[in-house]
Amino acid sequence: MQEMTRYTKAQENLKIPEQRVGNVEAIQVLEKALELARSHGGVSYAAVALIMGDNMGSASCGGRMGLEPIAQKVVHSLYFELERLQKERMLGERNYALDNSFFEYPLSGAAPLNWDFLVWLVDAEMTRLRLGGPAPLKVWFSKRDMIPKDRIGFVDWVIEPLVELLGGIITPAAEGGRHKRIFVPSDIIARAKAGEKVPSFKSTPKGRSVVNSVLHGARPVVITLREAPYLEFRNSNLEAWASFARELEAQGETVFFVRDTAKAFEPLWHFNIFPKAAMDIQVRLALYEAAKVNMFVSNGPGGLCIFSDLPYIYLTNIKHEFKMYEPNSTEWWEREHGLAEGDQWPWATEKQLTVWDTDEYANIRKAWDEWSARVGTAAGASN
Repeated sequence: MQEMTRYTKAQENLKIPEQRVGNVEAIQVLEKALELARSHGGVSYAAVALIMGDNMGSASCGGRMGLEPIAQKVVHSLYFELERLQKERMLGERNYALDNSFFEYPLSGAAPLNWDFLVWLVDAEMTRLRLGGPAPLKVWFSKRDMIPKDRIGFVDWVIEPLVELLGGIITPAAEGGRHKRIFVPSDIIARAKAGEKVPSFKSTPKGRSVVNSVLHGARPVVITLREAPYLEFRNSNLEAWASFARELEAQGETVFFVRDTAKAFEPLWHFNIFPKAAMDIQVRLALYEAAKVNMFVSNGPGGLCIFSDLPYIYLTNIKHEFKMYEPNSTEWWEREHGLAEGDQWPWATEKQLTVWDTDEYANIRKAWDEWSARVGTAAGASN
């Protein structure tokens, strides 16, 4: 019996963050192979490649010595199968006859099916304006039959509604339109610094109606939590936020929490929560518009405020000592965003504050005091 194991991009004593996306499907593949090996005595060699998280891989092989050349041939055929799957997910030929208001986005996984779409969409609208494409922005979502099962809800409840919130429309006429394979805001920031206007997301009458019926004129401090079951080290510090929220309430502020979608209806101690805002992006944006200020850790929904004139305090949650996850580093922010530590977004107003620190209580309180001084109100005082 011979066995070999090789690790790539791994580090000693490194704990891999929990990453559940794709885990069920991967287990199904392994269980099917194991069942075949146990029920079929002819299986005499096995080779396995695993991807842990997003970019850490391991490979192992074992079985009867001398079968390595045949295993290489099988692995080679697998390589071409993976190539076929990737090509199938990619966009087809571009239709250069379409004007510069038409854009296409694949839902197959060839482009991000997360909040990165928001950045792509803003860039698309800026491109339309810069190149003189007639309004409105027109978007088509292709490869709909290839949406990963775990992303269907996100496409339906976030990705597609974002188009309307930026003033665009969804139409099959945009198939073959422009598609820029950049999903970080580096180009947006560069264009903004050159003087281009950055578009803003605006709520809908439907969203405002729901929010107004709940708030009845109140202007709360809205705290959006990250409570995801993956990359949990990025999640909000619940105890710190709760301590801060209790202080605000004691000073007369109204506070609302928007929990993670998966926990939308779970109570959070005695605090006000807004489940509908966690489930419906139109209501979420309307709530952000009604807020005295919106508070976030680094999280996708924060983009709704970053790309608007709405007041916010956004803690990047940078963890200098944690090197495995690149987006937690200032180097990544500078390379992919064009923002160095301490910078603000180029179009940010005095009511919009980015804080380059974690969401420990002391940092949250310090950010609140700085924001309050910026907007000319005493810390803790209601408008």
